[in-house]
Amino acid sequence: MMSDRGRLILQRMLGEEIVIGGEIRVRVCEIRGGKVKLSIESPRDVPVNRGEVQDAIDAEQLTGTPRGEVEIEEARKRRAAMKAAQQRIQDQKKAHDHGRYAVQQSVVAASTTGQPDAGGLAGES
Repeated sequence: MMSDRGRLILQRMLGEEIVIGGEIRVRVCEIRGGKVKLSIESPRDVPVNRGEVQDAIDAEQLTGTPRGEVEIEEARKRRAAMKAAQQRIQDQKKAHDHGRYAVQQSVVAASTTGQPDAGGLAGES
């Protein structure tokens, strides 16, 4: 749908904003992990939609077929799968960090007592 339009790519830091057409302001409110939270101020008569919702609206208008709900549900499923994958990565990182912490504690215990700990990690290279 954007074949007759140009594209501008901007970088903004937390708290900074861009202004579109003098009436629409987009501000970066929060950046956490791979997510960016935006605040959008626009006149009430200007529709503001997420990309997947607008795509569904455009498809429905072109074909006359109400596909919006199906596409929205697909987007929800993709988002849930992405969240699950991110959680697995975080869990793996926590497990890895916990394992490294346990090894460090074993080495510290062995170095202060002069005796290998129950895991036999002291003196291993």
